[in-house]
Amino acid sequence: MLGLGRTTVYRLLREEAFPVPVRRTGRSWVVPTSGVLSYLGLEIPSTSSAITGGCGCGARTNTTEEG
Repeated sequence: MLGLGRTTVYRLLREEAFPVPVRRTGRSWVVPTSGVLSYLGLEIPSTSSAITGGCGCGARTNTTEEG
């Protein structure tokens, strides 16, 4: 989404120069979607629509049936 290659991303993470806020969880990096959307100037979906998969991007849609 940001147009950066893997090597560049890890270099920026090491140098603490990544363009969006990130956090380290164990040996992994977590890049919150809201930070990326904000950086790109896109609308951040409300919490309720993000939970139900209503952001329109198709990611993490609610596929379980209640009943």
